[in-house]
Amino acid sequence: MNLSSASAQNLIEPELFNFESALQPHVASLEKFKAKAFFQVQCGPYTIETVTSPEDLRRILELRHHSFVDDFAMTAPANWIDFDQYDLLADHVIVKHIDSKEILGTYRIICSEFSERFYSQEQYEMTQITDLPAVKIELGRACIHRDYRNGVTLNLIWKGLARYAALVKARYMFGCASVKTTSPELAYSMFWHLYPLHFNEALRANVVGKYNCPKPANIDALPPWRDIESHLPPLLRSYLQAGATIASEPALDSFFGCVDFLTILDLSAVNPKYQRRYF
Repeated sequence: MNLSSASAQNLIEPELFNFESALQPHVASLEKFKAKAFFQVQCGPYTIETVTSPEDLRRILELRHHSFVDDFAMTAPANWIDFDQYDLLADHVIVKHIDSKEILGTYRIICSEFSERFYSQEQYEMTQITDLPAVKIELGRACIHRDYRNGVTLNLIWKGLARYAALVKARYMFGCASVKTTSPELAYSMFWHLYPLHFNEALRANVVGKYNCPKPANIDALPPWRDIESHLPPLLRSYLQAGATIASEPALDSFFGCVDFLTILDLSAVNPKYQRRYF
């Protein structure tokens, strides 16, 4: 993620934050949003769809704020809204309750058919991936409402990703998978434990300078897998189970208070279980 850290005097207490006021400088930009590829499917009391209106994009930004700042204790500058140029280049897949219109979860998707720029390029030199001769979609800003962080919502999100991939005829999904830690020891222990089975050397991406995560001096002293397995987030675990590979060492994102692993999934080689369920 590509924002610089804020100084202490520019921080604001969550209870003093007013979303609508903070959003005002961005309203004109939000109005420029247009969907690039559209689908809508109903699953029980929910719809899975791509956003078509600036109003739904506004609601996504509010969900992100509650998730990143309130739920995950991110320290943000005063009146900060998680909105950038990539939100206008992207499509946004959402899961929405039909009756209440509440947005349960969302993903930002940037497709190579509609953009030559990807958010991940802020953190990685990734020519090996961007040069792949096929349609690629970048997944980012995964966000699920606190009341719906369960297997049902994750299942619906995967259905949306699969439907979008089919719509644009994508061959690859890639993006930054975040782990909520800033500990180099934990990050590199996770990396070295996952490396033998999940690292893709042919698509290696190099971390850009300011996101370099310091390498621990003594690799032999890193925590064992039993001490770090619980830190593996459900989304990264789900990607790996689907057949995704890791293409980078950890990138340290001080602003969001996490480390990111660049992951990529070849949709022609998806785990058969995921293939049957979603694709």
